[in-house]
Amino acid sequence: MRVATLVDVDALWHVALYSVLAAVGLVTAYGTAVVALERGEDQGGWRIVGVTAVLACLALLAVGFWAMTQK
Repeated sequence: MRVATLVDVDALWHVALYSVLAAVGLVTAYGTAVVALERGEDQGGWRIVGVTAVLACLALLAVGFWAMTQK
């Protein structure tokens, strides 16, 4: 018996790809926010980068919650 008859391999591939992209994007945005807000205490321009990165984290979380409620 082939695995493809039991598992939708195409859907599994999409889930794995989107999970990796979301994880990398969220970790990158969070790391950027932490570094930028730490540097923002000394240099004001980093605060804008930090706030933008925090907003990106919140947006990614909102999209993740929305995606979970759709299925």
